Amino acid sequence: MDNLTAVVLALLILSLTGVDAMFFNWQASIFLGHEFNKLIDVLKFWR
Repeated sequence: MDNLTAVVLALLILSLTGVDAMFFNWQASIFLGHEFNKLIDVLKFWR
């Protein structure tokens, strides 16, 4: 991954986080966090 791709990806993540904070009151981030925890639990079971 070159520097331009890394910078674009970082700006995209930061902007989506900012939009979530301003317009959706962190609901998307909370939802994704809960789903990630469920995924970790499933992967923990199969280990």
